[in-house]
Amino acid sequence: MKTLFAALLLILAATFVPLATAQPRAPEKESAKLSEAVTALENNKPLDVTVTEAEHFLRCFSFKVPQGSKSLHIATANATGDIDLLICFNKQPKTLDELEEKCDHVSSTARFNEVFTINATNEPPLAAGTYYIYAGSLQAEGEEEITFTIAAALDVKPTLKSADSKPYLVTKPDALQRAIDTSVRIDSEVSTGSGTIVSPKGLILTCCHVIETEDGGYLKKDIYVSVTRDPRKDPVQSYLAQTVFVERALDLALLRIVTDLDGKAIEKPSFPFSPLGDDTRLMLGEEVNCLGYPGIGGSRSVYGITLTRGIAAGFIDRKGSVQFIKTDALISAGNSGGGAFNAKYELIGVPSEAMHAEGTFESLGYLRPVSAMPETWRKLIFEEYPK
Repeated sequence: MKTLFAALLLILAATFVPLATAQPRAPEKESAKLSEAVTALENNKPLDVTVTEAEHFLRCFSFKVPQGSKSLHIATANATGDIDLLICFNKQPKTLDELEEKCDHVSSTARFNEVFTINATNEPPLAAGTYYIYAGSLQAEGEEEITFTIAAALDVKPTLKSADSKPYLVTKPDALQRAIDTSVRIDSEVSTGSGTIVSPKGLILTCCHVIETEDGGYLKKDIYVSVTRDPRKDPVQSYLAQTVFVERALDLALLRIVTDLDGKAIEKPSFPFSPLGDDTRLMLGEEVNCLGYPGIGGSRSVYGITLTRGIAAGFIDRKGSVQFIKTDALISAGNSGGGAFNAKYELIGVPSEAMHAEGTFESLGYLRPVSAMPETWRKLIFEEYPK
């Protein structure tokens, strides 16, 4: 990418920005005294929680682990923000700084619903005693409330139901609603991005860098997928996906939804999906609609689906094939891997990068056309279309 546009970068003094949202780091906070109040959790009994600024957006829970237990699972669901878990064994810190410095286990990710497990493989490993679980949001600020459901369970994952547990079945929506139904948010422990369901059996087209790991590899499983039915509401984290194919040279990846959040296989999958359009027929000036989950489209880590609209502003052609479609539709960090649709809301491209001119508000988005996908990917997608 850098080689391809080196001359253009020098001329315009512009900056390319990858469009995945990196996992946010907790901001520094002044040392504050923590509440001594503790709420005891019962085994596998969910508890609804609201935390506020008055308690530093953290609530303390206790859970007793008896001798002979093999694993402790702590789960959150229905969260209105990414929930951080800081866990102390047989001790209660007095200040926020002490908690962050001396806790035994930390689970702080870009995901807003998750299950954290402590067993013999952890350091320190699971031991009999009392665990103090501080749950809330280290990202929160201002006069807001964070709500979530929490549960702890021994040797099994807690049973937590999503607030939106309706099956994700195929309907007969109009073209825009179909595109909304098929636009998903993708979360990992590294970054957040977007994707589009492209087959009824749960294939998802996205960008490779959305699932890239810190060591330069990529995630093969445990990729969290959130869906949206109502664009007025936040996405609901609903599924786990795994990687099927990766093409680094194109910055594309093909994933598949395999289970629900509890690891239960999806029987007879029948997902709404966006059909692939013919981007080779796209003409300069034609309508381009981008759907995804940009970070600027929400608060903290909760990003609602966002639609931006523009035109096909140009093309980057190399050796007789289009490498990128340029668009003036606004795409931002978090849009990576999402969908770019034509006027019929057929999928024609995948937002990959944006170029912002220094010192101005000028920007252009770069879409990888779906025609650039390897033929094996296209064959697999078409084989899963309804007969």
